[in-house]
Amino acid sequence: MWHARHHRQHRGVAGRLGQQRPGVVTVGTLRPTGVNFVTLATGAALVLALLNFLPAMALGPLVEGLM
Repeated sequence: MWHARHHRQHRGVAGRLGQQRPGVVTVGTLRPTGVNFVTLATGAALVLALLNFLPAMALGPLVEGLM
C-alpha cells in the first residue's frame, strides 16, 4: 500500500514538472546548449575524476618506498 502511494506521488511530481513552462531567460541564465555550460560540466567531471584517482596515485610511491 505504501509503495502504491509512493509511486503515485512520484508520477504526480513528474507530471507537474512536465507541465511547467520554461522560465524567463536573463543575463544570469546558464543555457545548457552554450559553451560555458559544456566547459563547466566538463571541468566538474574532471575535478571529480581527479579526486577519485589522485589519492591512489599519491599513495603508490609511498607504498613502494615502504616495500
